[in-house]
Amino acid sequence: KELVLTFDDGYKNNLSAAAPLLVDRQIPFTVFVATRLVDSEGFVPTYYVRSAILSPAMKSADIPSMKRQFLLNSDAERMTAMNEVVRFIKTHADAEVHQVITEIEEQFGTTNRSEADSHFGSERIMSWEDASELQRLGAVIGSHSEDHSVLHDQQTSADLQMQLQDSRNKIVQHLGSCRYFAFPNGDAKAVCERSLMMASEIYEMSFAVTGKSVSYSDPKAFISRIGVAFDLYMLRTQLSLLA
Repeated sequence: KELVLTFDDGYKNNLSAAAPLLVDRQIPFTVFVATRLVDSEGFVPTYYVRSAILSPAMKSADIPSMKRQFLLNSDAERMTAMNEVVRFIKTHADAEVHQVITEIEEQFGTTNRSEADSHFGSERIMSWEDASELQRLGAVIGSHSEDHSVLHDQQTSADLQMQLQDSRNKIVQHLGSCRYFAFPNGDAKAVCERSLMMASEIYEMSFAVTGKSVSYSDPKAFISRIGVAFDLYMLRTQLSLLA
């Protein structure tokens, strides 16, 4: 009763890998899904950037909407380019994000895209049938926006409303209820006041990764979470510090 275990994005392996372990141990958990990605069983926006720019098939990247050209002849150049483009799509409005991804995909090509996608099965998003099966197993399904959009102050009010409300409506349509929301990339800098106000009107509780322990004084639209460390010793240290 001291912890709530949550998973973001809605990857297929939440059902295939995580759920059997958790259900067997009777550990409750919540999965936050990006609903438009579930519709298409697609990928989160950063995946398209990472998988293309880090691919040996890409020798350069010309991104007119960013007014940037990148040479990709070494690992260092690829990492520099990837970090800059990922940072751009996490801090700009949805329309600009979609344009950048379109420009990268046009250069990467359908053959390279198909090959890359076949190698990264762990990145694939679940279907509504998968989400329904998770719910049947006892998981709570919450919203993580429509497109995994970062709800910062560069987004229009209409886009914020769509990401928050339409995603909830879609989960209710498919699964019957949706009470909770998790902000994508949800540290404090990635959540604007307008999105907090909207979330408070639509959801019972919303969550953001602040790295702090939960307090009774937390606003219900901005409840703290921590990102779990990859190393078990580090996780124990995290929890000890929070306690």
